[in-house]
Amino acid sequence: MNTLNLGSDEMPEKKKKSNTRNLKIALGLAAVILVPTIGSTLAGSITVSNATIEFGQGFTSTVTCNGTDAISITPTSTLDTEGLFYLGPIEVSGILPACDSKIFTFKVLNASSTVQTISTTSGSETSCIVTFDKDSGTPGYSQSANCTISDGGADGFTVTPTADLLASAVYKITLESSSA
Repeated sequence: MNTLNLGSDEMPEKKKKSNTRNLKIALGLAAVILVPTIGSTLAGSITVSNATIEFGQGFTSTVTCNGTDAISITPTSTLDTEGLFYLGPIEVSGILPACDSKIFTFKVLNASSTVQTISTTSGSETSCIVTFDKDSGTPGYSQSANCTISDGGADGFTVTPTADLLASAVYKITLESSSA
């Protein structure tokens, strides 16, 4: 029969450190380093006007046809017989010759950034599209959709919405340009 020896001078055998512990530490450090790096690599940033844009992987460059010069958009209002102000003609000026043959799209937004109806030409349209042509028979534009265009010149034109839109509903007018 074995007896329990509580006063033995023998030391219990120590366990060897496992190799998996070192592997776990190495993987933990790699995760701490790689997660922020991957997150910042996949994040995108957008800056418009002659700036570099990054979307996920790779780069592209956006360049405005007007360079560093601003295109001026001046909205006007009209007063009806009932004392209400409506959005009137929008004067567009300061367009450089480099914008020749570009397509301009106008949109009107309210205070909650909802796009408003600005044309009733073919239903309820929320944009006015103008192809700019500095040399056309009617300088300033060659064709338009959803709005009336007038007073064209080599550096601008006037856009008139065809829908009655209260001036109080106009918070912002956006202008997008694209190639034909």
